[in-house]
Amino acid sequence: MTTSRSAAEPASSTPAIALPRLVVALAALSAAACSRGDAAVLDTASLTQYAKPAAAWKREGPVKADTTGGRTRAVSPDGEWIAEVRATPGVMVDMPSQSEATELWVMRKDGSQPRKLVRGTADDAPERTLAGFHSPRFSPDGGTIYFLSEAWVTSAAVHAVDVASGSERFVAPGNSLHVVQRGKYAGHLVVSQHRYWQGGGSYDWPWLVTPEGKALRPLLHEEPGEAELGAALAALEAEK
Repeated sequence: MTTSRSAAEPASSTPAIALPRLVVALAALSAAACSRGDAAVLDTASLTQYAKPAAAWKREGPVKADTTGGRTRAVSPDGEWIAEVRATPGVMVDMPSQSEATELWVMRKDGSQPRKLVRGTADDAPERTLAGFHSPRFSPDGGTIYFLSEAWVTSAAVHAVDVASGSERFVAPGNSLHVVQRGKYAGHLVVSQHRYWQGGGSYDWPWLVTPEGKALRPLLHEEPGEAELGAALAALEAEK
């Protein structure tokens, strides 16, 4: 069976939410968590593709990006390990529009014991294609790294790799990614998915997703403002 390049997300009559609102709201949540000294801080730099000098990079929680030189980093919840996406200049993956292969590495916080976990590769099925990695995220126990890879025309794909074995798997379609670090849903994901109304048209909505990729429910049931969405994410991590 041939897999279409358009993501086959479920149809829905839920109102639409623009992806930029989700990104800004996630950024607001990350800033609030950082100001409280919490362990879970969202990688807002990789979401906005904001680059800054390498010397400015420092640990401010388990997720912090340095996009200098085509790299994106995340720090494990215990602060001991770094996940890093590395560019592969000139090495491309054959997709409808060619994309840089990229690689995902893990290493000690001081840069020692570097190990390549995943390298971009082509596949006939978009969900198995690996290219253009970004937004790495550690699970609460540090044993799994989630990341986004290019996939369909309308959606990227969430993948996961086991840090110990290097075993990689597809999780779900998604255009943004947040790993819940605490509370009842610790280890679950909040993923912005591109979905379709039954009557036509499409929308991007944040969904609560299991580590295996099963969508449990939309995070909100109406189009929220930035503050409302940030509060909903904070409330989710506070659930016991």
